[in-house]
Amino acid sequence: MIKKLYKIQLKDGKIPATLYQSTAEAIKAHGASNIAKIEEVPAKNSKLNEVNKSKDLMLVLSSRSDEDLALSIKCGYAVTYNCPSYKKIFQGMKYLEVSENLVLEGEIYKLDKFDLNVHHDWAAILPRHSEKLWKWSIYHRNANIISMEEAENKYGKINGVQGGIGYIDLSEIAANTKKQRKLGNPLPNEKVCFNCKQMMWMVGLGLGLKCRLTMGNIENRRHTCDKFDYKISGNT
Repeated sequence: MIKKLYKIQLKDGKIPATLYQSTAEAIKAHGASNIAKIEEVPAKNSKLNEVNKSKDLMLVLSSRSDEDLALSIKCGYAVTYNCPSYKKIFQGMKYLEVSENLVLEGEIYKLDKFDLNVHHDWAAILPRHSEKLWKWSIYHRNANIISMEEAENKYGKINGVQGGIGYIDLSEIAANTKKQRKLGNPLPNEKVCFNCKQMMWMVGLGLGLKCRLTMGNIENRRHTCDKFDYKISGNT
């Protein structure tokens, strides 16, 4: 439980809405030369979401670039013009930012409204849709960047979502993994024909397994090739 936070006043007289857990965090966000005063405030004034919510959900920001991820891990927060659901997110929630090649994984620290004077790291970068402006800043901690392959080995196929914000249900991944092991099937993150959207299950017709691309027989469920493409998964 956080008992105290810090608010700041800038030398230009402005008081950002963001509250910080330490003076060091405030200085990192604004620079010591720009801060006129730092005051301690009770944590009850914080907008941090500390409600105990589903530990199985993970927030996913998709449609990012590699440069977005590099900036996010450098400054400690990402920006978006859509807001995650207050009913789902919480402090400490697992969190992913996804580009085509890389994935940033960490934990949500807090959610703030975007303030150009506070979140200046992203000021020069416009959203993908130029008619919109950034509206929200998502602070994270314990973050690192891994390859997409490593992420999909952990979480299965990570699909893009409408609006760039979605959720992965880790309990569904665990349940599906347990089910597949019991059936003797490959796990959801294995790059084999059984998990490829080109596989056609025609066993009931006496035709076995066939590849939609070649219409040829598939040797077995664990066969793979360089045309592998994940099925669309309900986990994302």
